[in-house]
Amino acid sequence: MQIENFKFSSHSDRSGLLKIVGKVSPKKIILLHGSEDAIGETGKEIVTKHKEIKVIVPVMGKKYNL
Repeated sequence: MQIENFKFSSHSDRSGLLKIVGKVSPKKIILLHGSEDAIGETGKEIVTKHKEIKVIVPVMGKKYNL
């Protein structure tokens, strides 16, 4: 697995985060931080614009194959 770090403000809004997704084009994205509504809306926007990207919203205690 290749992990890369990207620098952006911890106060980036959804628009800023979606721009990063467009530039990087990852295969998978794990959404961890924010309200359930915000995570849900961000995930929907990602899969609508980038159907090839898998969005994961992890559940505490569940294991994931990355």
